[in-house]
Amino acid sequence: MFFSAILGQEKKVRKERESQLSILPVFHKSNGGEPVIISVAEIICELTGRYISGTFYKHSIAYIIIPSGKSIANHYHPEYEEIYYILNVKGHINIGGREFEVGVGQAVYIESEKNYLLTTFGLENLEFIAISVIV
Repeated sequence: MFFSAILGQEKKVRKERESQLSILPVFHKSNGGEPVIISVAEIICELTGRYISGTFYKHSIAYIIIPSGKSIANHYHPEYEEIYYILNVKGHINIGGREFEVGVGQAVYIESEKNYLLTTFGLENLEFIAISVIV
């Protein structure tokens, strides 16, 4: 009797956990909302975060595509820093006048107020996750 009560309680707890997990939001590039296409050849799919009046509020995580042979325009962000996590092919990034080659599995930290330019190599699109945080 004692063990069956424990097993019954365990099953109840497991069901509650499963129901809680099923309501957690799962973010993926396919359900991140409508992509934002920037004229300088950037396709941004916001995965999570809040975007208000042209600026990120607190944080943002986005899936970004740069078509082959294109680049993100040289620019900087005065209010937030970013980390880019490269998902596929190699690219080239210039941060504050320092040049680096980046590739699959690498993360790049970009300080606020640092000019940067990211360019693709080869024939494939460059895909990465961008994490932006207000500083």
